[in-house]
Amino acid sequence: MRCVKVKLGDLKHGDQIAVMGNVANLSQLLRPLMTLIGQTYYHHGIYDKENMAVYHFTGVDKANAKPQKSDFTDFFAGHTQLYRVEYEDNEQCLPVHEVMKRAEDAVNRSSTWPGYHLIKNNCESFATYLKTGKAYSKQALDALVVAAMAAFEVGSFGSAAVSIGGS
Repeated sequence: MRCVKVKLGDLKHGDQIAVMGNVANLSQLLRPLMTLIGQTYYHHGIYDKENMAVYHFTGVDKANAKPQKSDFTDFFAGHTQLYRVEYEDNEQCLPVHEVMKRAEDAVNRSSTWPGYHLIKNNCESFATYLKTGKAYSKQALDALVVAAMAAFEVGSFGSAAVSIGGS
């Protein structure tokens, strides 16, 4: 999977979309890691072209994140670039009607949806689950790999945690 720059008019109903996230919105633990590896992160959702809306996993903060349906303008507010998530083997994607049904079902049962988890339940794993039926976050896994490599370069996990955390 990869994020490709697109214009709003290029999007189709049921596309997985993303905008670059603001590193300031990340948890205190992740900010130094993202700075260390020099990466940005993306906020993901599923585009509802018929209603000009986006299904995404969001909230006032991570502790209150739940599946929500927002107007596209709210999802895109403060951003200048839009991305579509493209999968190498499009066969792994579910049919659009199933993607949209999953999205609507998730919003309708948002109070029972599991809470935020950096690896297992974030905006990307939510959107990927809706699109493919498999919940995973490539960017979270990539960040873990880089953190592990940095830990081994420093010589121990304890030393790496100190250098990553800035303490």
